[in-house]
Amino acid sequence: MSKWFRIKTGLKPEREKPMSKELTLSRLIELSRAVKMTDEEWEEQRRGFVFGNVAIENPNVTREMVDKAAGAIKGR
Repeated sequence: MSKWFRIKTGLKPEREKPMSKELTLSRLIELSRAVKMTDEEWEEQRRGFVFGNVAIENPNVTREMVDKAAGAIKGR
């Protein structure tokens, strides 16, 4: 579980007996529904998604290129 998710949901790292994978996933999905992302977090997520998908097709694309293109589009 990421530090960001723990901060947003208020969860503490579990140190007790591990839950089943299904129960853990169900609980995480339930908790994620309550997470409210800021505009900056949405933008960061969007750019990460774009970079990940573009890099599959063209490994020469860098994160900086995605950031520059996103900034140009946002500035229109």
